[in-house]
Amino acid sequence: HKFFYQPNIFISANTSIQTSIFQMKVAAALALTATLASAFAPIAVPFTRLSTSLNMAVTTAQIKELREATGAGMMDCKKVLAEFDGDVEAAAEELRKKGLAKADKKASRVAAEGKIAVASSGGKTVLVEVNCETDFVAKDGSFADFADKAAAAAANLDGDSVEALMAAS
Repeated sequence: HKFFYQPNIFISANTSIQTSIFQMKVAAALALTATLASAFAPIAVPFTRLSTSLNMAVTTAQIKELREATGAGMMDCKKVLAEFDGDVEAAAEELRKKGLAKADKKASRVAAEGKIAVASSGGKTVLVEVNCETDFVAKDGSFADFADKAAAAAANLDGDSVEALMAAS
């Protein structure tokens, strides 16, 4: 017997021509599929750092210092310190800018829920409205206690303005 080599297929000289042609078509289809699969495979891109700040280790002392100065969260402090190569002053300024942006976003929200508390003291009765953003907060016991304490403080106040109440607290 003579054998002819085709990719992944050995064809015997005694095999019928139709079987040989079928085996060659299968081999060609497999080769084409392998070629197409490798053509659409993702290309490996080498990892490069865009910033040198990630190469520098941020110390826990720097994070602690920034947290004490700004009151920001630990991960926020760590990210900003890494971004600014450990410069605490620049990181604090960046956190301040981010904080102002967050405050602007929150300022546009409507505080449509809340509680009206009533308190009397010395022949004077006051109504105090304390607002919040959600009904879940309005129903909370600590929020109701706060509203009652604010009303009691307003009732015991000598003045009759919001500024006097804020100055007393």
